[in-house]
Amino acid sequence: MAPSVVRLQTFNMQQKFFMRHHNSEGEINEFNLPGPAKDFDWRIHFLRLEEGFRLVSFEAVQPADHFLRHQNYRLVLSENDGTPLFERDRTFRVTNPLFGDPAEGWISYQAYEPQFRNRFIAHKDFHLYIRDMNEPFMQAGEDGKVGDATWKVVAP
Repeated sequence: MAPSVVRLQTFNMQQKFFMRHHNSEGEINEFNLPGPAKDFDWRIHFLRLEEGFRLVSFEAVQPADHFLRHQNYRLVLSENDGTPLFERDRTFRVTNPLFGDPAEGWISYQAYEPQFRNRFIAHKDFHLYIRDMNEPFMQAGEDGKVGDATWKVVAP
């Protein structure tokens, strides 16, 4: 059975901006922008538990069998080529949110590979990256936590 279709809302632009793909790149945009609504729709695949973390990947609803993965720190949409590198690049650890209350459904997604464990799916200038949570340009709240790397899974 295929996972449910969901959308991913960004914490620091709540109720307006959602994760999407456009021209094979990961972006955030307002949902009401012109263009296919399916660009905002994802299937989150549970892959396995490892070291106490749920491992997931994000498959686009359209085109099918295309996943968000990181390449040179940028999130791009790529067809599943079945290689070990692709599998690692499309896998993310579900963590407590870097900002926001987990009881309200906020979470963060950490890069899977050990050399990228300080990097999380985050947005900058409407583009998605795996960003180092210690970078000085990460948008931080009053308590120093990062809203750019915090998401909520919502129904479409």
